[in-house]
Order: sequence, then C-alpha cells, then structure tokens
Amino acid sequence: VLALRNNLFHSEAAQRVFHVPESSDFVHEGNLYSLPATDLGNQVALDSTETAGLDLGFVDLEGGDLHLLSTSPAIDAGLDLGYDQDADGQPVPSGAGPDVGAYEFQE
Repeated sequence: VLALRNNLFHSEAAQRVFHVPESSDFVHEGNLYSLPATDLGNQVALDSTETAGLDLGFVDLEGGDLHLLSTSPAIDAGLDLGYDQDADGQPVPSGAGPDVGAYEFQE
C-alpha cells in the first residue's frame, strides 16, 4: 500500500502528479495541491480531506524555504498522524491542529 498523507504538492507547469496503476493500493488523504484537480493524474479523485488549485503559502518557494506563511491554507488543516515534532524539531501542533507539510507554522 502506498500512503500519502499531509503533503503539499507544488508544480509550476501542468503535469501529472500521480500515475497509479489500476491494480495498485493507493491511499491519499489530507494533501494540498497547487495544481487544479484535473492535472493530478489518472484514476486519482481527491479525497474529501484534500484540496487542489491553491497558493500553498510558502515563505520563499524559489529560494527553497518551504516554511509556511501566516496566510497558508495548510495551517491547522492537517490530519492528526500522531507526530509531536516537525522537520525542524518544532512542536506539532502549534495551533488548533497539525499543519499540512513538513513544517509546522510557528507564531
């Protein structure tokens, strides 16, 4: 089973994000996408916990800083997967709920 949960997916150009073989077990929940849903790939319908076509609100995407701006739709929008720290070692959650992505927004 391939499981993708609480991820942020960004692309500058329309391209297929997923190619999932028909026979594969693929679970995706709590993800946010910058591309419209029509560009996500074959046989991938958004889960009710996912949204596409968003400005994900990164601090400096071009510079590689994928921390969240205070206006990011990812803040408090994640599924509780039991993590207590983000990729920087900061506490999760820091707000009403976990954030989507590797970095928890810190006020």
